[in-house]
Amino acid sequence: MSDDHIISEIESSMGGPSHEVMALGSAYLAAPQKRSGILDLGCGDGRNAFMLSGSGMLVTAVDISSASIRRLQNLATHYSRDIEISVSNVANFKFERTYESILAHGILHFLDSHDIESLVYRMKRHTRPGGYNMITISPFASDHEIIEGFRAQGHKNALRQGELLRHYLDWETVSHETYTKWDYHPGVGAHSHPIEKFVLRKPHSEEVPLLASLRMDLTANDLEERVGKAIREQSPIGLTKNEVVSALGIPQRMFRYSAEGPQFSFRGFCEDGYRLELMFYGRYAMYVSNDVVSGFSVFQSHFCALQPRAALLANCESVLEANAGKWRVQPERFGFVGLRGSLCHTR
Repeated sequence: MSDDHIISEIESSMGGPSHEVMALGSAYLAAPQKRSGILDLGCGDGRNAFMLSGSGMLVTAVDISSASIRRLQNLATHYSRDIEISVSNVANFKFERTYESILAHGILHFLDSHDIESLVYRMKRHTRPGGYNMITISPFASDHEIIEGFRAQGHKNALRQGELLRHYLDWETVSHETYTKWDYHPGVGAHSHPIEKFVLRKPHSEEVPLLASLRMDLTANDLEERVGKAIREQSPIGLTKNEVVSALGIPQRMFRYSAEGPQFSFRGFCEDGYRLELMFYGRYAMYVSNDVVSGFSVFQSHFCALQPRAALLANCESVLEANAGKWRVQPERFGFVGLRGSLCHTR
């Protein structure tokens, strides 16, 4: 199968990998001894699974769509990636081993309460001590608020905001964020929807966690009001990074992540890597994917920047040395550039 044909099959992807998953891939890249694998439940076209396979991990990718799994299999074969695939309803997936980490991105809200209880129990049981569960859901405040595209896909809205945490009271909550995001999904089109994102770690008393979380509290300010007015007048999605900065000014904070080599992206698939920048203006965050705005969010109260712990410590030391102690170190002002990257500073 030709390169052009493989790439053309995924032109309508969900975009590039999520920032917290990119941080996880960076952490595993720096810890090659961890080889028990990652499970991606509801993988879709494989944007997260494909990126994680580049960190040297064996990835098991599960989705109910045989067409999506077929496309991912073609990519894995073409690029020699170590991905096991399974066409299955995640509610019925049979866990046969434990995993370093398990992802369930945008899938639990399509299950009913009973299936959620059962699946989360099995996810926890089959995550090794010290491993992570990364979960993202869209919990609408009421059923009548579910947007039509999600309703057509079977969104059951069985989880309300904050409810998932009761299943993880015996785990460490590494990060927990709530926000409203505006973006574009194939089959749904441009839309906004609520998001609740969790990164949870199974306790392990003898192992240093792979990830560190830097919480950045966000408050409304005059800049946010100006940004909100500009967004209401014209959506920034599709604008370049330079166009956004020209219109809105330099962001207050910026976090950068990157993954080398072929990757899913906002515009389908790219051969020369994926770069994601989160540019913050008050509680607003612009998602800049390979220099183009792919979406934006309004966070409720805070953002948690996940960093590989070893890289965070090493790079904070180098920043201090480079600046000859002229700054007081404020970790929330740094963002990790993902696979084989480094920290960056914004004003």
